[in-house]
Amino acid sequence: MIRLRENRLEDAFGAQRRAVSRQPDEPRQYLLLSNILEKWDTPMRFVPRSRK
Repeated sequence: MIRLRENRLEDAFGAQRRAVSRQPDEPRQYLLLSNILEKWDTPMRFVPRSRK
């Protein structure tokens, strides 16, 4: 979240994508990713893969 507060949005986005990859079943990770994308004001670039 520090990167997001510092407006280092690309770094925050990358870090949160990795967090989603590590914990794909954790809703909080998607909420944080959504917050980053809203602040960035861009379309979503990352769609999580379904787990098999």
